[in-house]
Amino acid sequence: MRPAWSLAYPQLIKGSEDIMSEQFLERLLWLGHSDFTYEGGPLIYFDPFGLHRLRPADIILVSHDHPHHYSPIDIDKVKRAHTGIMTDTHKGSR
Repeated sequence: MRPAWSLAYPQLIKGSEDIMSEQFLERLLWLGHSDFTYEGGPLIYFDPFGLHRLRPADIILVSHDHPHHYSPIDIDKVKRAHTGIMTDTHKGSR
């Protein structure tokens, strides 16, 4: 069974877990500390903090509310009207 996200982004599924893992890792970029981007179909930021690359995000994932993981200033740098932000309700209310 394919994961639900594969229906939205079928280009990430190539029929082999090895190929998929390799392609995923090629598109994953470490920005520093806990910050990563995934530059595949969607542009995903993980825990944006201290950003210097300012490409618009499709999705922003925030793990927890420690300042180096949850930075409203950095989120605002890459957030656009279409950007989905996934976090818990505590951070989402800020």
